[in-house]
Amino acid sequence: ETTVTIRGVAYQLRGDADPQHIGRLAAYVDDKMRALEEATRTQSPAKLAILASLTLADELFQERSTRESERERISDKAGRLDALLDEALKDD
Repeated sequence: ETTVTIRGVAYQLRGDADPQHIGRLAAYVDDKMRALEEATRTQSPAKLAILASLTLADELFQERSTRESERERISDKAGRLDALLDEALKDD
């Protein structure tokens, strides 16, 4: 069991994850919620939780998109290198 604090409220969490990892996740969520609270002047925990969830989901989707673009770029380069290697080996 791990206890984390988000916006001054302690939560006891159970699971197999490393407590330090859970603490880092909670700190990240806390930072997001505090930043949103300042930016929006919203104090409603429910609204902040929804805004934070949407912000984190956006970060996740952007990261996935970037990773997919990188995967496609690497696959394209690997294909070109493979074709160049095949061509070079034909000449031998």
